[in-house]
Amino acid sequence: MVATKSPAIGPDDGHGRPDISISTLDDFQLPAETVDETKAAWNIFICSAESPAKLGQEMYNLIFEAAPGILHLFTSARNVQAERLTTAIGSAVMSMSEPKNIQTMVETLGFQHISFEITMDQVTVFRDRIIDKIAIDLGDELTQQAREGFFALLSYIGAGIIYVRSNYSERLRILSESWNLANAKGKAETGKEPAIAISQSQDKKTLEENGLTKGEEQKDEDDGETNGNGMGAMSLPTTFGEMFQINAAVMGLAQRDWMKEVLESFDTIVRHVTNSGRMQEESEVLALKIATHREESINLAEFKSCMLAALRSLLPKHWTSAHEVAWTWLWE
Repeated sequence: MVATKSPAIGPDDGHGRPDISISTLDDFQLPAETVDETKAAWNIFICSAESPAKLGQEMYNLIFEAAPGILHLFTSARNVQAERLTTAIGSAVMSMSEPKNIQTMVETLGFQHISFEITMDQVTVFRDRIIDKIAIDLGDELTQQAREGFFALLSYIGAGIIYVRSNYSERLRILSESWNLANAKGKAETGKEPAIAISQSQDKKTLEENGLTKGEEQKDEDDGETNGNGMGAMSLPTTFGEMFQINAAVMGLAQRDWMKEVLESFDTIVRHVTNSGRMQEESEVLALKIATHREESINLAEFKSCMLAALRSLLPKHWTSAHEVAWTWLWE
């Protein structure tokens, strides 16, 4: 993940509780004693419940009673959503002593909710009703430190989700626009997706003999001549797939069969980057495909290198540091 800063605890919000800034997202940190008290309270809370799903349903009922207008944010079946809520909060609580894990979890939640415009008022209702439910069930067993721990954690999660939507939407725009540009040239010139003319078995020497190195297209003096099959000796790359294969060959990675699996799935992954469910599904299927290549040494950084090199070559006039950050973020 790209390094970021965290929601800072600000001045009192007028209700005896600190306000939460949504302008940053950094590591989540609380005193060890507060973390321990919060974990202990959550364990008691869970053990006293009939089931995680029922507990989640009861929390949702309190939330919807306080703010019926946020019902549209929850599109899954209520029982499924309820169990997910309990599981997500439990995972967050148990990771309170692991700041990086919490940050990654919040970024993931933010990514999953990026299509929803969530406000801090909604986060406040959500947070306070959950704490109310914990307080009702635990009574005197909920210590002040545990209450403060739940407050800080739920505020961090809510503010982080808002932060991700606000700051990562620009990355998503860059990904979408640059991907369309990277694949539009071939369609515009031929009216269809160009065929890949470079064989996966071509090595660096062959490419250099044809005047192509590191993704740079160069026409030689015999440009336009055809081989015995009536085809051009070398087709200039006009799409991501073509340029990727050239760069893979130049880097000596053309024989990586697992990379072909990623390349075949990459367009679908990029085009559904805002659909977390589809992204997860595609990633899991891809992981299973890669796992079949047991005889190969899988180094994901190799694909990343070829991917970035191909995109830089295809978009020389558009590529900026923001593009580098966005595509690196997507891959990581």
